[in-house]
Amino acid sequence: MVGFTIMIGDATIEVEAIDDETEVEKVEIYIGDELVKTDTAEPYTYRWMEPGFGVYTIKVVAYDSFFNTATDSIIVWKFL
Repeated sequence: MVGFTIMIGDATIEVEAIDDETEVEKVEIYIGDELVKTDTAEPYTYRWMEPGFGVYTIKVVAYDSFFNTATDSIIVWKFL
């Protein structure tokens, strides 16, 4: 597998969301298919403290005031 991150223990997921034309209204953070946090103000963060072992996809979706979206994701190996 190429392009993955290794995590050991707890981690803070930090999201940078910028819109040049309007304000960012909210950011959703998903682990796998589960929505774990909706943030409406900076800093957009989530403290991932649940134990786990394996491969996870962290996905973020940012919404602007016109309900346009931008999505990004990362694959991580989590230990503990």
